[in-house]
Amino acid sequence: MEAQAAAAMSHNTLNDLKNVKCPALVIGGKDDVFTPRWMSEEVAANIPGADLHLYDNAGHAFHWECMNDFNPRTTDWLLKH
Repeated sequence: MEAQAAAAMSHNTLNDLKNVKCPALVIGGKDDVFTPRWMSEEVAANIPGADLHLYDNAGHAFHWECMNDFNPRTTDWLLKH
């Protein structure tokens, strides 16, 4: 757990995201306290052509909180790319 926390605080590859050449979908919850929306926005902004979707009234478990939308959204996105 300590190693995971240390990695979360020091690991930064934001500058490398410009090298991503495949389609990318960044999804988050607007109310996520662990990975705040600004982090998702920052990641998406640094991946060329990335799609971003942020769920209203959802936190870190947005994929469970918004399952009725998350599952078809990600499936449709994957099928298109």
